[in-house]
Amino acid sequence: MPAHELRSTRSPRPCTCSGAEMARYVPRMEVGQERDLVRHGLLGSLEERWGCILASMRNLSGIGAALFALSPAIALGYGEPDNGYPSKEERQILVTINRVRAEPNNVAAGNSADCSTPHDPLPPVAYDTNLSRAARFHCQHLTLNGGGLSHSSFCTLTADVGTNGCDGLAACSCEPSTECWTCETLGGCGTDPSTRAALFGHAGGVGEVGAANYGATGASTGWATECPPYEGHRDQLTSAGVAIVGTGFASGGTCWGDYEFAEFAGGGPPPRIASAADFGGVIEANYYDAAGDPITIDAVIDGVCTPMSINVGTVAGNRDYTAAYTPTGACQEFYLVAKDVGGVVTRYPTTGSLTINCPEDYIATQIDAACSACNPGETRACTSGPCEGTQSCAEGEWGACDAPASCGEGGAGTGGDGAGASTAGGASAGGSGADDGGADEGDGCGCRTGGSGGRTAWAGGALLLATAVALRRRRRGRPS
Repeated sequence: MPAHELRSTRSPRPCTCSGAEMARYVPRMEVGQERDLVRHGLLGSLEERWGCILASMRNLSGIGAALFALSPAIALGYGEPDNGYPSKEERQILVTINRVRAEPNNVAAGNSADCSTPHDPLPPVAYDTNLSRAARFHCQHLTLNGGGLSHSSFCTLTADVGTNGCDGLAACSCEPSTECWTCETLGGCGTDPSTRAALFGHAGGVGEVGAANYGATGASTGWATECPPYEGHRDQLTSAGVAIVGTGFASGGTCWGDYEFAEFAGGGPPPRIASAADFGGVIEANYYDAAGDPITIDAVIDGVCTPMSINVGTVAGNRDYTAAYTPTGACQEFYLVAKDVGGVVTRYPTTGSLTINCPEDYIATQIDAACSACNPGETRACTSGPCEGTQSCAEGEWGACDAPASCGEGGAGTGGDGAGASTAGGASAGGSGADDGGADEGDGCGCRTGGSGGRTAWAGGALLLATAVALRRRRRGRPS
C-alpha cells in the first residue's frame, strides 16, 4: 500500500514522536503532517512488522564518545543468577542479541531484513549485572507508573535509587516535583540512560535500545531487522565497540503491555558460553572461542545429555547452538557442557542448573551425566539425600559427594558454593573508542508504522534507541 495510507493502520496506542522531538530533529517539517513524515522518510511501508522505530542519536549528558566498563567483579560462577538477575526473559533477550551478532545477515533467522545493511559477525556480548539492574528498573518504572516508551525517565531519579530497594514506584524513586508521566513516546523529562546506569553501579556511558510489546523473544528481531536510513538499533546490536550488556524486562503496563531494554558498554572478551536460555522446547546457547568450534557441546536436561547443533553462525568458534527437548509440564532442569578444541571443559552455569517450569529459575546443583566431564581442581555443590556437600574433580571425573549421612539440626553439611573463577557480567576495566554506540548515522528521531501485511507477532510494538556517542547530524542527502 502507498505509504500515506498507513494512517489508517496504526495500533490502538499510536507511537508518535512529540512535537518538541520532531521540531528538533526534522528540519522544515510541520509536526503532525503525515505526508511530510513520508516525504522526510520517517513513515514507510515497514511491512515486516508494526512499530515505531526511533533512532535517537544524541549525546547523553555530555558522556561523549568513550564507553567503558568498570563494574566491580562479583564472586559468582558465570551464568549463575545474582540476587534474581537475570530473569528467564532477560536471559532470552541476551541470547537473541548474541544470536544476531553471530550471523547478523541471516534473514531466515530474523537477524536481518532483505533491505538491511550487511554487518560482519562479532563475538557475543557478556552479561553484566549492574547494567541489567538499570535496565530492569527502567522497565518496571515505566510499567508501574504509566510511562510511555522513552529513554529518559519520567522524573529525576533519586541519588539512592540503585541502593534503596525501590521496585520502580515513583514514590521511592522520584525527586519531588519532577514527575511528568504520560504514555507519549519519548515523553520522558528526567534522568538519561547513562546517568541511570551510574546510579546502579556502572561507571561510564551506555548505548541503550528499548522496545514495547515485542516480548522477550521478539525484541531482538525488531531491533535487528531495520533498513536504511534508520538502522540505529541494528547498528547498536552489531557494534564492534561493545562487549557487555544488561537486559531488562517487565510486563503488566498500562501504556504498553511489556517493555524490553538493553544497556550496552565496552569490556573484555566473552566467556566460552556467553549465554543460554530455554525457549519452550528448545535450549539455545551462544558459544565463542577464537580457536574454533567445540569438540562437543551438550545440553544436560534432567541428567540426559542432548548434543547441540549449530543454529546460526558462519565463523568457526562463533556460533549459536540449539537442542530440542520435550517439555513434560513438570519442573525440569538443565545446564550446558562444552569441551573446547584444547580439551578444556566449560559449563553454563558454572555451577547449578537453570530450570524449566519450576517455582525458581535456578537451583544450586547439577545432575551428573555421561557428558558432564570436569577440569582437575574444580569443585561444585552436591547433595546426598537432604544433606549438602561438595564434589571435587580428579582426572576429568567428579568424585563422591562429601555430604554427611545426617544433616539434622546442628549437623548440617558445610558444602561450598562451588563458585568458579569467572566473574559475573564480564566486568573488566578498559574501554572502547568512538564507535561504542554502534550507530553511525547522525542525530534523528523517526517514527514509522507498519502496514496491515505485517506479522501479527509485532502488532503494536515499538522500538527505541539511544547512544552515548556524540555524533554529528547528517542532514545532507535527506529528502526535503
